[in-house]
Amino acid sequence: MDEEMNRNMQFILEQQAHFAANQQKHEEYLQRHGERILELEAAQVQLTQSQAQVNQVMAHLGDALVELSEAQTRADARMAEAQARTAKAQARNEEAQARTAEAQARNEEAQARNEEARARNEDFQARLAQAQMRADAKVDTFDRKMEQLSERMAETDERLNNLILVVERYISGRANGNA
Repeated sequence: MDEEMNRNMQFILEQQAHFAANQQKHEEYLQRHGERILELEAAQVQLTQSQAQVNQVMAHLGDALVELSEAQTRADARMAEAQARTAKAQARNEEAQARTAEAQARNEEAQARNEEARARNEDFQARLAQAQMRADAKVDTFDRKMEQLSERMAETDERLNNLILVVERYISGRANGNA
């Protein structure tokens, strides 16, 4: 009888040790995924900051474009005045044409710079969208794994509760049989 009880107690101890080992594995698994979530959150913060920077650059570009448009409007007005004075003085007309050509060259250079900046911004936004999709996919994978882990933990809890009931019945049956 004592030998059987010793075997049963040994079995229970082994089961508890096995459960503790499994619990440790689950805790390590959760710890790794918790660290990964923190990394993903940091990446999200960086993406948000990068987007804010892109928004600032776009706002500056918009302001520069307004200024460029205003400069073009002013240049057009000067050109009109120069054409009106053409009848009076050919020399002043040639001088105005030279200024207009310089302004146009500056405008074209500014427009080329704006196009380059726009292309860089589009490329950055595309890379940002790809990074967001990768982050979303990783979060989805993590969510699925966490759900699987939760299901396994529930199964383990159910098994452990069943084992406890069996042990309690066994112990109470033994206590009633000895009394």
